[in-house]
This record gives sequence, structure tokens and C-alpha cells, in this order.
Amino acid sequence: MDEEQRAQIARDEEIARQWDEEERQRAMSEAKSTKKIDWNDPSVIRYLALKETKDNCPGKEKYDSNT
Repeated sequence: MDEEQRAQIARDEEIARQWDEEERQRAMSEAKSTKKIDWNDPSVIRYLALKETKDNCPGKEKYDSNT
């Protein structure tokens, strides 16, 4: 492996580290911006019940393409 290839590998590694850091920062900012879920909220309970019903209904594969 010559010096030019080593330099290219080093540049590639630095770019990968920067990209990983940017992705981590983005993921953390998204996690911080999410709301806390009130699991006792009637609309949340209704949503979960409907989702559970849809997941267990016959012919659910026709619904899976919409999710």
C-alpha cells in the first residue's frame, strides 16, 4: 500500500467519523424534540386499540401496504 492510498484511507475514515457524529447529533435532537406520551390519554388508548385490531384482523396484508 503506497502513501497515496494510506492518505485516502485516512481521509475516508475522517469523513466517516464526521458523518457518524452528525447523524448522532441529528438523532439526539430528534429525540429531544419528541413529546412525552400520556399513555392514559383516551386518544392514545383509542389509537393503540385500533392498531391492535388492525394488526390482528384477517386480511391485514392489504393494510400493511398503507403503513
